[in-house]
Amino acid sequence: MLGADEASRLGSEPVNARNTSLHQVLRRLFTVVDESAHPIFTKHDDVDHLIVSQQDQASVKLAIASARQRPCVTFACSDDELNRILEEAKRVEIRAFAVEYDVMKLEKLRARPRGIGELLLRTLTAADLREVREFAARADDASPFYAIFPFEHFLSRPSVGVWDGGRLVAILGIYLESATDVEIGRGYVLPSHRGRGLLREMAHELCVLLRERGFRQTVWGIMKTTNAASRKSLSALGFEGYGRIQVVELRR
Repeated sequence: MLGADEASRLGSEPVNARNTSLHQVLRRLFTVVDESAHPIFTKHDDVDHLIVSQQDQASVKLAIASARQRPCVTFACSDDELNRILEEAKRVEIRAFAVEYDVMKLEKLRARPRGIGELLLRTLTAADLREVREFAARADDASPFYAIFPFEHFLSRPSVGVWDGGRLVAILGIYLESATDVEIGRGYVLPSHRGRGLLREMAHELCVLLRERGFRQTVWGIMKTTNAASRKSLSALGFEGYGRIQVVELRR
């Protein structure tokens, strides 16, 4: 688990075996079009993602070239990789925005949390589509995040929500999924209900639901390093810090 002072620093770990494995995790999490290609381009949430086994200069230039046509996201697992991307983007006048994320892996699911009192926690279904969309419209500080979100697909996979008096106040589901790995995410709790342990309760329920439905993949959680609440919630459930990545969005 990363301490607050470590998490605030930008990509401080050197390239090592752990960082190489982070590249492999990223490759597995995203739907890969061609396993033999280098780099590998995929499409997710209407943005191209570039997943590479290592950020060599040729890969960086291809990512920049892709960004001339449409927004592109690439990943860096060290300062060296991040600097190569930023320098090349600046050279050809492509805007680059880097955000640091913590990667956590579920090692062993711990006992159920303390509960959420009178609130109702249950599995989401396709019948909840209208209410989930209305919930997203109320999520003011996450509106850009949900603007192009395919909720139909979200509800077709295991997902959970919390209701307060018949009103949806929190959701969590699967963000990325492959044959070997699954990332829980797309979680949001309305500001009026934060600080009550809802994310921890939903994450526990979702992990149990995955197991009951036959999911045997490794479970991951990826969040911004500034999101201390999510990190604390997942840590309490048995997730352990695995490393850090830089997510770099490239735009003309």
